[in-house]
Amino acid sequence: MTTHAQLALRLHGLTVRAFNVLPAERHVLVFPPLDAFIAQPGATNFLTAARALAEEQRLWRLERLQAAGAQHAFERGRDALVSLASVDDAVRGALVQTPLDALAGRRLEALALLVSAHQELASRAEFAADELRKKMGATPVKKLPPNKKKVTNSIGA
Repeated sequence: MTTHAQLALRLHGLTVRAFNVLPAERHVLVFPPLDAFIAQPGATNFLTAARALAEEQRLWRLERLQAAGAQHAFERGRDALVSLASVDDAVRGALVQTPLDALAGRRLEALALLVSAHQELASRAEFAADELRKKMGATPVKKLPPNKKKVTNSIGA
């Protein structure tokens, strides 16, 4: 078997494996290097085609991994926001309808942390104001309900 035939056989195997992994619409992205090898078989065109196949598979896997990570982050952020009692249903519904992108979940989670921190600070300020009123002899004002559920920071985790 000639060297060109060996390279063609090896490239065929790589192409079959790649096409089994890649969706059909991504096959066309590796056609130019494959066509170049078919037109002029040789080590250089073989390596170019093999690298193109490997690179396209890597990119496809990376995109799928990023999409799964974005979905997970979005669900985490949505759950953190939904767990806050002080956010009304209309606002919660609008925020949860945020378009899913790589940072939407982190933004929702950051918003939940900000709302939770605001609730905590408001509660502490109200308590401190009541203590001052007691010391001054004034009647205390109704306190805000304490934040029952803590939202943990998992941004960047």
